Amino acid sequence: MLNSLDPDFSTEQAEAFRHDSFARIVQNAVSAQGADEVSLDRETVNRIDESTSERLDAWKATDQKKSGRCWAFAGLNVMRARIIAELGVEDFEFSENYVAFYDKLEKANHVLVRAIETAGVGADDEEVRRILESTAPDGGMWHQFTDLVRKYGVVPEWAMPDTESSGNTLQLNRAISTSLRRAVGRIREAGAAQAASEEMDAIRT
Repeated sequence: MLNSLDPDFSTEQAEAFRHDSFARIVQNAVSAQGADEVSLDRETVNRIDESTSERLDAWKATDQKKSGRCWAFAGLNVMRARIIAELGVEDFEFSENYVAFYDKLEKANHVLVRAIETAGVGADDEEVRRILESTAPDGGMWHQFTDLVRKYGVVPEWAMPDTESSGNTLQLNRAISTSLRRAVGRIREAGAAQAASEEMDAIRT
């Protein structure tokens, strides 16, 4: 078959690798330190001038912790600078958790609406697969951020502070995904039984 790998390919490459002393040195270094550390060009690193002439702000850094909410943090930090300047305060922070909550709500609704729209399509359809594959991701983009702020507004951080789940979203996303997939299954069962659209919408709600 054209471009297929010969079964002996990896054996031949391994043998060539064993006879390459430089490759084995690199292997040892990467195994002990990690590829990023080993691949740093020290001459370039040493040329970096880390001195600064101006300090832009003295605000405390916001922390997305173990979550994929960077896009919401970025958007709120743009607004944060304006608010600090307008109010004349030393520091201020919006609630990233508030934006993330409504982001999850909107994404959940989107999944269920798409499930209703594709209820009559076979389970092996690519669109159905995509619906079930990505149900509650953290990620987002600028236009999603602006849409959420226009619709739901913003609140200060103290009004809805971060929680363990909002800052460490692995288990949260897994739980939401499980609930949404079960709801999608119920919607598809209703669709297969020729249920009225109102019944499927009740499941969505």
